[in-house]
Amino acid sequence: MLEYYLNNKPLSISPDSTVRIIYYNPSCYFKEIPGDVAMGIELITDEINGAILGNPERFEKYSSVSGREFPNFQIRFSGKLLLSGTLVIQTADKDMYSGWCRNNVGNLGKEHREKYIYDIPAFFQNQTFINKANYNPLTDPYGCPTHFNPEFFRDKGQEIELTRKKYNPDYIPLNFFEDIFYKQEPQFYMINIK
Repeated sequence: MLEYYLNNKPLSISPDSTVRIIYYNPSCYFKEIPGDVAMGIELITDEINGAILGNPERFEKYSSVSGREFPNFQIRFSGKLLLSGTLVIQTADKDMYSGWCRNNVGNLGKEHREKYIYDIPAFFQNQTFINKANYNPLTDPYGCPTHFNPEFFRDKGQEIELTRKKYNPDYIPLNFFEDIFYKQEPQFYMINIK
């Protein structure tokens, strides 16, 4: 059964409610930090939702351009957490609240959307690299990752010889019988590449 919670308070939904959850991998994006989203959240207007979300008749008075945002929202199915983040209510009327949910990674992306990495003063200062066995994130401005599988790098970067075919520009194709009786230049050369 689908369940919605806001600050650990259950919201009332209709029994046939559905939600579409879209998962994004933020490591595949370089210009933004996308987060997972849940689209098509619809909540019925009743006393429970009205007490938690606010009166729908006064919703436009409090809402901004992008809608009203409620942090600490959770979507659960049979008690299992599917998505948590910020509920964004875009429209509210006497029948229904409708909106979507942005997870916490999406909240981080929204917070840092207009920031430029060189606006941080630490990037203008020269840093002296000190090689250590263990780095402390509280005191060190940088760190080197620990490799738990050093065998992964064992054969990387070694030069090996490969045999490849290279086309012979002097080759003149003859018919089958002339190829058998007349010796000519081969069509491909075998070369070694490092």
